[in-house]
Amino acid sequence: MIQFDAASFYRVTTMLASIRTGTDIMIQNLSAERLAELERSGGQMQSPGWLEDLEEMRRSLEGLQLPMSLKTFDRYMMVLREPGTQMVESVRLLAELWSRLQDELETRYFFRIASADAELLTSNFGLFGPEVESAFPSAIFDITEASKCRALGRWTASVMHLMRALDVALLAFQKNLEVPRPKENWQQILDQIEAAIKGLGHRHPDHQWNCEASAYFRTLKDAWRNFAMHGKDRYDEERAVSVYDHVRGFMRHLALRLTE
Repeated sequence: MIQFDAASFYRVTTMLASIRTGTDIMIQNLSAERLAELERSGGQMQSPGWLEDLEEMRRSLEGLQLPMSLKTFDRYMMVLREPGTQMVESVRLLAELWSRLQDELETRYFFRIASADAELLTSNFGLFGPEVESAFPSAIFDITEASKCRALGRWTASVMHLMRALDVALLAFQKNLEVPRPKENWQQILDQIEAAIKGLGHRHPDHQWNCEASAYFRTLKDAWRNFAMHGKDRYDEERAVSVYDHVRGFMRHLALRLTE
């Protein structure tokens, strides 16, 4: 997947359109005699003063990975850098560049990411907060991937990564409660966590904190159970975003006191 700034793409198209318009106006303003004179002399005119601006266009074409447009652009730049710009050739190459750009863009698919979700796609750290990353470093990869999937609307994939991240935090929670971890019996894990919290009693100094952590987990247990059992559940946006927010809340809560 190519990642680029939409503003950069906008500048490419508007600059190219502006150059075409300016060239057309310049040609229209030249008399027939002057055009004939330019063609007889090789079609030379003074090189335009916006060559430096065109370098930005080249970088954008390169970033968009448009090789044919880039080759045409380079030929166009070679003509413009001649001691005198070749009128006929520069106009021809400009029209060719516009056509190449249109042709190549027709073979590309673009996804628009909402501004509110841009950070989910572009950031590799800090999405659940620095405390979570410090406490559960092995979960960073899945947190990052879950966030990217959320930004791209891949809801089920996002939840799958969230469950993998949740597993890291859940293991730390179990260790803290001294709950054994059966390899496959998810229901036993859930029951033992709740039993362990009750067994500590209301006077335990961590009782409130444990109850809050348990409350977070109760909202997630169906998603985690389905993932642990067969991983075949499907999620829409509403359910996936809810799971994302609750996993983040659960892990941030645990990161206040626990580490993996």
